[in-house]
Amino acid sequence: MKEIRLTEKELIHNNGGDIWNYMFYDNATLPYRQYEEDEDVDLDDWYEDGLEWLSDELLDGEVFEVMVEDSQYAITSLGRHANIKKKTFKALTLQGNSIAGNLGGGAFSLSKKVKERWNIDLDYTKLPYEVSKHIKTTNAAKHIKDWIEQNEQ
Repeated sequence: MKEIRLTEKELIHNNGGDIWNYMFYDNATLPYRQYEEDEDVDLDDWYEDGLEWLSDELLDGEVFEVMVEDSQYAITSLGRHANIKKKTFKALTLQGNSIAGNLGGGAFSLSKKVKERWNIDLDYTKLPYEVSKHIKTTNAAKHIKDWIEQNEQ
């Protein structure tokens, strides 16, 4: 194990797995490193403000994780996709039974990411309204469309 000195920002912006790997593996690097010359720069104010906004918007028991692909975005354990910089929740779509999002012009399965990260199977019929209101249901599976017709009118 190597000696490491991480700043508060480095501890906040890097996830536990990355810090663990950095501590115990020689070739591991941290995705977010703050250098001394960066301390006076306020470029990351949007990030701190966005994380605070997202923390305030979370529902009871809901947690979030900043996306590795782009730190401007986060996903939550209830299947919400947040733009941290703009402080908004992104629109999602139902593709059959899966909730899908869009990142950098490419679609991804939010249901799969939530399952992999928190071992939660997202079910549209059990999501709170605060979550489902951001999901377009045009391409939903027939049984979900039937449930929506019976329950959301």
